[in-house]
Amino acid sequence: MANRNIIAVALNKYFIENIPVEETINNHDNILDFLYGEKLSKKFKWLISTIDSSIKNKIAEDRLIRYYISGSKGKTSISKIDLTTNKIISVNANSMITLAQKVKKTNIKGIYDDLDRQYYIDECYKIIRNYD
Repeated sequence: MANRNIIAVALNKYFIENIPVEETINNHDNILDFLYGEKLSKKFKWLISTIDSSIKNKIAEDRLIRYYISGSKGKTSISKIDLTTNKIISVNANSMITLAQKVKKTNIKGIYDDLDRQYYIDECYKIIRNYD
């Protein structure tokens, strides 16, 4: 599973073609390139927390999870539970996410309006700062 390929694409265009990362990310329309994906070993389970008027926690049966960052528009966060220690480990701790287990349409326009493109731009600049 590819993890947020859009960052690699934007950085490549920035360093090689001198194209701003904002231009690449804001004009990119394939949701698959924005997805995170992680498969847990059998010693972990996913804890999915949905925040509406209250917090609802659910243990996911899937070992593989796919999602994108939806920032303040999102209502879900995810964590891993270590089944040997019962320790909860936050994943993308400062960001809300949207689950994308089954992607039927890859074109973003009009479907994935909660995608937080600024998050991916900021991630690019964290890397760029290390090279400038």
